Amino acid sequence: MNTSVNDPARSRTAGQSRTQGRVLALQRLYSFEQNHYIDDGLLAPDETLEGVEPEAIVFATELFDGFRKERVAVDAAVDARLENWTIQRLAVLDRAILRLGAFEIMYCPGTPPKVAINEYIEIAKGFGSEAKTTKLVNGVLDRLARDSHATGMKPAKELAKEPTKEPAKDPLQDSSKDSAKDPAKESPPKPAEPASAPPRTRGF
Repeated sequence: MNTSVNDPARSRTAGQSRTQGRVLALQRLYSFEQNHYIDDGLLAPDETLEGVEPEAIVFATELFDGFRKERVAVDAAVDARLENWTIQRLAVLDRAILRLGAFEIMYCPGTPPKVAINEYIEIAKGFGSEAKTTKLVNGVLDRLARDSHATGMKPAKELAKEPTKEPAKDPLQDSSKDSAKDPAKESPPKPAEPASAPPRTRGF
């Protein structure tokens, strides 16, 4: 029997595998930070992989390795969208959830932003440090997704590679312009006007 690509059961299974992968990536990222950002090969003990689909393990590795590569840009994007707070002041699990959600929105075009936001809201419900973590995750990721869609936001690394270009000046053309000026025809500079006394300021 041929299985259609658009088979709802198959799509549902794929979605479940990706959800598993996100949770596994969260576990790895949490252990990674607790281990002072050192991957010693023991971030995901064997028991955490029991019953996990191979596709989920592959996706978790993509998320985890991708975040490690783009950590600076992701942290900056999250930090810029936190209100009256910083990413380093967040609880470790809350920070990990936001980091993975932001990474997926910024660097995984195959995941619709709304899907990513909903997925990490659900993860926050189960793993967040407190009840309001879900609201935090929703607000930060939603702002990031809207900014990305409205401005075509590029990762910090790409932006850094694209400095503002100014048209090159032709030194011969500039010198010819300077030589064409007749000093005799130039109006003399006006004498400087006497500076007026600065206004007095009120005392505090």
